[in-house]
Amino acid sequence: MNHLARFVLCAGLALLAPFAVAAPPQTINYQGYLTNPAGVPVNGAQVMTFRLYDAATGGALLWTELKPSVTVSNGNFNAILGTPTPITLPFDAPYWLTVTINADGEMSPRQPLTSSPYAFRASSLDSTATVAGLQIGGTITSATLPASNLTGTLVTTQIANNAVTQEKLSPVSGAVAGKVLGTDGANLQWLTAGVGTVTSVDAGAGLTGGPITGSGTINLAATQLLPAGACAANQVAKWNGSAWTCATDNDTNNSVNDARYFKQGGNAFGAIAAVGTTDDKELQLFVNNAVALRLQPNTISPNILAGFGGNYVAIGSYGASIGGGGQQGVNCGNFSNRACYNQVTSHFGTVGGGRGNLAANLSTVAGGGENTASGYNSTVGGGDTNSASDARSTVGGGVDNTAGSIYAMVGGGLANSAGGSYSTIGGGSSNSAGGS
Repeated sequence: MNHLARFVLCAGLALLAPFAVAAPPQTINYQGYLTNPAGVPVNGAQVMTFRLYDAATGGALLWTELKPSVTVSNGNFNAILGTPTPITLPFDAPYWLTVTINADGEMSPRQPLTSSPYAFRASSLDSTATVAGLQIGGTITSATLPASNLTGTLVTTQIANNAVTQEKLSPVSGAVAGKVLGTDGANLQWLTAGVGTVTSVDAGAGLTGGPITGSGTINLAATQLLPAGACAANQVAKWNGSAWTCATDNDTNNSVNDARYFKQGGNAFGAIAAVGTTDDKELQLFVNNAVALRLQPNTISPNILAGFGGNYVAIGSYGASIGGGGQQGVNCGNFSNRACYNQVTSHFGTVGGGRGNLAANLSTVAGGGENTASGYNSTVGGGDTNSASDARSTVGGGVDNTAGSIYAMVGGGLANSAGGSYSTIGGGSSNSAGGS
């Protein structure tokens, strides 16, 4: 076992001159005297390990460095701590040093680091000393360093927020109300606000008169100017094609006198009145929020459908008419399961009213229920479930009568059938007429 008889610590950090500009070395010069247990000075190279702690005993290990070969001569040795392992501690708190020789344990007690006499100088700064801005970290206040002691340049992160006042910005006297801080290209100076020259003023949308490069007037365009004077009662501003003028408000309730509009109570147009569409869309008239009249456009002849909104004209048909009637559902009568709406299946067919009636090409059902005029130019005058199924055949009325041949006719009655061409049954029940 070896003994460290005495030691001297020279803290390189503590010996820095107060005016130094270069970064301080992070090293400590350590000198000691080493003997063996018999008190005989040691000679030759020794393995030494140095450690720094934050307490005299226990505590945390802050730094360690192994020096594999330290020359010892007659017990004396010298070691520079911090090479090759830098000492990056801030040295703002007490530290304790230990030494281990070869395989021995740490020598005790731990030795506190102390400052050399001139190192006390590092804790303060002369009022006449200057420090370059690049050497300063953090922020500076008047309590720590006068601004007059600074040289060089400080970056923005080194100046505290809200630390620069107006007085520090004032380039010269003259900071009064209405002045603004500006530059002449080289120096700061206080300038009168609003000084300058406008070289051009353009006219945007709704304006006229621009661009102005000397003198002139910018005006509102005519489209933006309301009438100069107040309009009279029941008048509004209207565009007449070139300007806004006062004119009668034709949409005022109970005072509409423009012949172009229909109004409650009727109109006196003094000419044929026209109401409708100007495109190819169907025109509908509603009552109680339900459609009651439909006018379907066609270039040959329009279709007219009145009554139930479900009444139907076959697509492509023209000149068809349904005068009214019809209803929702099927099997509305007692003799068939036909739908209850009225329908026209071909051109110029007509159903006058009733329900469940059907008329084909140029045929007519005047009314009744579930009657069919399917022959060309055929007619059913009324009744129920009557059928005129051939060209120009006719059933005047009654129930369940049939005119099934060309020019055949049944005047009325029940369940009569005129099946021959030109055959006729005047009435009665269950009669039939054949032949031609």
